[in-house]
Amino acid sequence: MRRARFCLIVALVLGFASACDRPMPALSGPILDNFGVTETEGSQECDNLDPSHCLFPFPSDYYLQEGPNGRQMVFGANTLPKNTAGDSMDPKYYREYDGFSPISPIMFRFPTATLDGAVDQFHIGDSLLASSKTLVIEA
Repeated sequence: MRRARFCLIVALVLGFASACDRPMPALSGPILDNFGVTETEGSQECDNLDPSHCLFPFPSDYYLQEGPNGRQMVFGANTLPKNTAGDSMDPKYYREYDGFSPISPIMFRFPTATLDGAVDQFHIGDSLLASSKTLVIEA
């Protein structure tokens, strides 16, 4: 039952993250209307799908928008991680990129999940077995 619930959560998170082909909203004014529901919590600079960190889940098409030369990555002034001095990384350098690498690791946070029985980096092939504890669905 726990595995089924975990797989469902992973599938939903990844499905929402990959299916969202929406431009990043302007970084001022009211938060975008979302299927008739106006978002009132969170930050416009953040995806707000995972409140544990502004960038989660990562990567996400939320940070891609149409630019003069096609798609470009657009992060808010406080979206990216901070250094030890407390300063956010400068997002301007990412605007030249048109997306994320196809081999970018998928990052998200489930506070109550454990790695018990999960495949490690030395046994990646085991992730394809029916007994694998994780399931990634490309939606």
